[in-house]
Amino acid sequence: MEFTNMEQCREAIRYCAVSCARALKWVRNDSYRVRLKCEGDNKQTVPCPWMLYASYVGKGPTTRIKTYVPRHICGRRQKTKYATSSWLSKRFDEELRDNPNMKVTDFMKLIRKQYVIDVTEAQVYKAKSFAKLRIQGSIQKQYGKLWNYCEELKSNNPGSTVIVKIDLQGENPIFKRIYICFGALKKGFVEGCRPVVGFDGYHVKGSHSGQILTAVGVDGNNGMIQLLLLLLKLKT
Repeated sequence: MEFTNMEQCREAIRYCAVSCARALKWVRNDSYRVRLKCEGDNKQTVPCPWMLYASYVGKGPTTRIKTYVPRHICGRRQKTKYATSSWLSKRFDEELRDNPNMKVTDFMKLIRKQYVIDVTEAQVYKAKSFAKLRIQGSIQKQYGKLWNYCEELKSNNPGSTVIVKIDLQGENPIFKRIYICFGALKKGFVEGCRPVVGFDGYHVKGSHSGQILTAVGVDGNNGMIQLLLLLLKLKT
């Protein structure tokens, strides 16, 4: 079996180690070759024959498994060190995307069903955090893009008003709230709406909770038209 690079080979070995749930040990693990053996059970008098050796083909980075003895004479274990939180978050990426609010206990049952191993609640909770960060992205990085978003709004919507309020913690700006009103909405209210303004809002739940407030006008057909597009105030 060949792999595109050594990292891809290592990932396949980790998957194998979790699937077989044996005490596999890295005898050698460098940039161009890996060798593993099975430590077996403590009570065994005969060493477990399982072993694997892979290295670059030529000058690399293509990696080939050159020696492989697949037979184990030791039993499975309930836990494996290769089922790390980072590995679990990547392996169950699709399931966590489909069900981001999956309970820790349900996640543990899913891992038990697919790999017949036990993991701790701390492992699973950490794996969910890794998956959430990868799926949703860093909150700090998203706030960092807010200024570009505001400039893009004003550039593509002439006459629009965009105001951002921040607080300072030392020298670091902390987002507080944002006010947005599109130029087309202002013009539409002046030219075709009744002199009535209503307000509505709802709460934003989650790790960054807050409120979204909206101003609404009434047009000539008694239909509602959004005026003040967004007033967002988040709790810091």
